[in-house]
This record gives sequence, C-alpha cells and structure tokens, in this order.
Amino acid sequence: MTLRKFLPVLALVITICSCNKTGCQKHYNTATDSIKTQLDTLLGSEGNKIDSLADLGMHKSKDSTDYYYFMLYHGSSMMWKNDVHGMNLLLKKCKRYADAAKTSPKLNDLLAKYYVLIGNRVMMNFVFKDAIKNYNLAYSYQEKGTKKLYKTTILTDLSDAYLAMPDYAKGASCLRKVLLISDSLNNIDAKIQATVGLAQIYTGLANYPEAETYFESAKKLLPYMHGRQRFFYYNTLGNYYFYKGDYKNTLKVFKIINANLNTMTGNDFDRNITWLNLADAYIRNGMIDLAEIYHNKCKDFYVKTNNKTAIYYLGTQNIAMLLQRNRLKEVRKLLKNNTDSSVISQQICLRYNYLVDYYTRIGDDHNALICLKRLTHINDSVKSETQKLATAESAFRYQQDSKALRLKLDLSRSQEHYRTSQLLLAVSLFIISLLVLAYWGIYRYNKNRHKRLVIDAKKRILKLRMEELRNRVSPHFIFNVLNYEIYNRKQGNKETDIKRLVNLIRSGLEQSDEICVPLCQELDFIDNYVDLQRYGLSNSFEYNLEIDENVDDDTLIPSMIIQTAVENAIKHGLRGLEGDTRLDINIRNIGKIMQILVTDNGRGINAFEAKDDSTGTGMIVIRETLAMLNERNEAKMVYELNENPNGKGCQVKIIVPLEYNYSLDV
Repeated sequence: MTLRKFLPVLALVITICSCNKTGCQKHYNTATDSIKTQLDTLLGSEGNKIDSLADLGMHKSKDSTDYYYFMLYHGSSMMWKNDVHGMNLLLKKCKRYADAAKTSPKLNDLLAKYYVLIGNRVMMNFVFKDAIKNYNLAYSYQEKGTKKLYKTTILTDLSDAYLAMPDYAKGASCLRKVLLISDSLNNIDAKIQATVGLAQIYTGLANYPEAETYFESAKKLLPYMHGRQRFFYYNTLGNYYFYKGDYKNTLKVFKIINANLNTMTGNDFDRNITWLNLADAYIRNGMIDLAEIYHNKCKDFYVKTNNKTAIYYLGTQNIAMLLQRNRLKEVRKLLKNNTDSSVISQQICLRYNYLVDYYTRIGDDHNALICLKRLTHINDSVKSETQKLATAESAFRYQQDSKALRLKLDLSRSQEHYRTSQLLLAVSLFIISLLVLAYWGIYRYNKNRHKRLVIDAKKRILKLRMEELRNRVSPHFIFNVLNYEIYNRKQGNKETDIKRLVNLIRSGLEQSDEICVPLCQELDFIDNYVDLQRYGLSNSFEYNLEIDENVDDDTLIPSMIIQTAVENAIKHGLRGLEGDTRLDINIRNIGKIMQILVTDNGRGINAFEAKDDSTGTGMIVIRETLAMLNERNEAKMVYELNENPNGKGCQVKIIVPLEYNYSLDV
C-alpha cells in the first residue's frame, strides 16, 4: 500500500534538486553550468529532454571532464528506459577517463555521479549492501566536489537503500542531513524531499504523531511542489491514512492522485502503483468490483517487469477479494503458489492479517496461531526499529548542539576531565547494560505472556464451541420426547407416567452437560428411554443388550453417543411399523478399542432422509463433537451409519479407543 514497499525500484527515481525561484540565487559563469542546472531540474522519466540537453552539453564541452559528466546524464535516462547494456557501456567509458585524469573538484563531481549510477544499478538487483557502499563512496567524492546540492540526491538514495535493509535509524539520519543542507542552501526541493521522506519513515514505524508533524511541515511546502513531488506527497499521505486504519480518507487521497496522474507524473511506474494502491483502498471500503478493475489494470505491468514485491501484493489483494466473496477454496489454491521470499516484512504482515481470517473461517486453528505468532514477531521488529531510531535521533541532535561539541572538546584537553569522562563512560556502560538486561527480561516476559494469552484464548474458544454443541442436544432431545408424548396421547395410547418422563428429561439434561460419561450411566439412560418409547412400537418389539465380559462398565464414552443412535432407530426406523421389530445393542472390546453396534430391522437408511420434520441435530452434534475430540487424539473415534448386514434396517457402528483423551487443552 506504500511506495516504501517498492524501495528497490524507487531508488532508481533520482529527483535531482536545484535552487528554485524562491531559493538561492546563483550567477553562472559558463554555458555548461547553465545546462547542468537545467538538467538537475528534470526528472529521470523526462528522458527525451535529458538526452537533448546532455547532447548539447557534450557538444559545448568537447573532450573534457564536463563532457563525461554530461554523458552520465544519458546513463540516468537509459536506466529509466531499462537499457542496462547501454548504461554499462557508458559507465565503462566514464571510468576509463576518470582513471586517467588528474584529480580536481570537477573530477570528484564526475566520480560522485558515476558511483550514484553504480549504486542505482545494483539496487535494481536488490543488492542493498553494495548499493550503500557505492552511495557512501559517491558522497565522499561529492564532499570534495563543487556541487554541494548534489549531496542531497546522494543522501536520499542512501536513505532508500538503508530503508530497504531495513535500517530505519540510518535512513532517517540521511534525510535529516538533507534537511540541514537544504536549510544552509535555502533549497526548497531538497527540503520537500526530506520532509515527506521522514513522514514516510515514521508512518512505516507506526509513529503516527511524529509522522503527522512532518506532514504538517510538508503541507506548508505544497505551493512550491512540482508534479512528481506532489505525487510523492499525496502517495505518502494515503499510506499514512491506510496504516492508521482510516480507509475512507485513504480512498479519498488515492482518488485525488488517480484524477491528476497526467499532471503529477508521466511514467508507468507511478501510474501502476497508484492503481495498485487504489485497488487496496477499494477493498478496504468493501467495493470489490471497483477494486478488481484497478487490480487488473496494473497486473500485466508488474508481471511483465517481474516485480516480485508487487506480484506478492497482487496475490494478497486476490486473497482479500476472495475472502470478502467467501470463496475459500480458491484462497487455498492461491496459497499453494505464493511464498514470502524476497518480500519485505510489512507486505508479509498485510497478508498474514488476511490469513488469520482465512484459517479461522476454515477451522484451521493451528495455522491461524502460526500466523498470529508471525504477526507478533514482525510487530516486535518494528518496535525495535522505533527504539533504535529514537536513540539515533538523540545522538544526531546532540551532535548538532554546538555547546555540547565545545564541552566535549574542553574535556578532551583536560586530564582531569578525561578521567571524569572515563568514569562517566564506565557508569553509562553499566547503566546501559542494566537497561539492556531489563529490556530483554521485559521482552521475554511479554513474549511468554502473549503466548500464554493465545493458548488461554484457544482453550476458551474450544470450550465455548463444545458447550454450544452440547447445548444444542438438550432442547433437541426434550423436543423429541415431548413431541412423541403429545403424539402418543393423540393416538389414545396409554399415557406415560409424568414422574418417569420428568426423570428422563432431567437425565437427558445432565447427560448433555457432560462431554463424556461412564458406559454404565449411558446404558441406564437408554434403558429408561426405551421403556418410555415402547407404547409407540409394535406389540412384538424386542430390545436386546449384549455386553461382553471383557467390557469395563466404567469406560468413558461421549455422552449420548449411543442414545442418539437408539433414538434415531426408534424414531425413523421402528415407530409405526407393524410386525416383529427389534433393537439390538452389542458391545465388546477388540484389542485397544471398544466396538458398539446399534442395529434395528426398521425402514432402512432412506427413511431418515425422507422425514420432512427431521433436523438431524443429534447426528450433527455427534459428528462435530467427535471432530473436535479427534483433533487432540492420535487414535480416532468413529461413528458410521450403514445398512443392516443381516437384513433390512440400519446399523450404527461406534468405535471408541480405550485410551482416549477427552480434555480440551491446546
């Protein structure tokens, strides 16, 4: 959602600052100096103008240092045109000349620009350490050159490289130096660049009050901003609202950019990043159809340029749109083809927020927890960078205090003060060590506390889900019993003893409150239930219960698992059926499992499906209960409904492992 996501590419955008109408007034002694100044005001995307002025400068300067300096402007233009081969040939020519030439301030200017282009080239290949090395080398040459203002461009590129590492403290330090130089030279362009850049950094670190301070400063400079500077300002402002969670203002800002693209910028990169950001803004505001339009508009560009970060971000947007449309199967397919390699942590963080939602929806609590841990780790890294930046800022401001510098100089000249400083240093190191240990202890405590909170939350969720399932059994059972009693009385059959009916309902309520009960308790409940149900069955109804001698009556089984099978057999298979009817329950131990068979000679499996008044609540609860319990056990419990192998009717087979854990602990 931010330009900073594409720092490796943005490092190629060289906004060369110069004195504007309100800036410093300079008199030019030569025609070549005037041409250089004109070139410095152009953007890299204005390749034709750059090439035209560079050719004019080369023509006027002949074979001199200025000649090769103008040649390097062609290199900037080639980089925008993705002409890597032509750029490499040009750089070799300039290096051969520099190696043979005598040292001079103008040669230092040439070498500074040369190493900036080298740094930009390696940034294209995501080799950030080499880019930093070349930018620092360029800065050291420019310190001995004639163009002080060009140092702001070098520092801005260096800041982008540090941010890509990411090293926010050093990146911010570079931009603060740009502010100092811009103030000393009274240059508005450099000040705009540094102010918006610092707002961008603090937005990335979620330090929104500090970011807002720099946005206020940048807003005052809006009248002096040219097209692309306005683009950079509004794009950063849109990201600021996005990360604050103010998605209405996010959409508003990116719509402003999109409406003014032609006046703000003319290159394809800016155009496509605007569409990409606009797509996410529409997603966050629930406008999926519009989001898909802008998503598709920029997709071909990033696939063609093989921008891995942008392609990853497009994948994240696909996940978001599919989740809003509840197309979970397509999300699963998309996840198989995406990895986190070569992608910055902020992009991963955006995706993991959606993945937590996805895994929660499909009931994959394990992967949801992994995503939550990854998000915590990324957030901890951002906090660490914020603390590091605060320390670096304190050191930077201290160095700018002239009184502190003079005091430091005085201390170094006095032996007594020198010893005092040694003591202070020792005490400071001791205090810092204590602070580091305290920080580490707090960090470990918070990490473990967060882990415990996640586990406790998981336990509570599981228990609530199980309670919700069991609570669905009670009204279902009571409804079936009372419904049958009403039916029985309408038919003029013998009325049930109210006391026995109440006792049965109470037992059902007690059973449904428990996850598991002893086998003997379940069977006693079934005996009472069958006795009350006999009035609606044929006179020749037989109920048989066979339990092998090797079966322990105290073996734990899920509550009402056998009762549900018996209830369905009577309700859907045997009730209202004339002739010889029977219900058999056979229980025996086979190795490490208990096998329970509930068999009837009723109407068969199709009878259950044909009942219009059947909700299937009992079966649903049993299956969901077993699914939750089986997740925490290696040996699985089984509940199967099949045809009666000995004739007509149904048979329910229940397999209960003898060593089974009914605990809901995570």
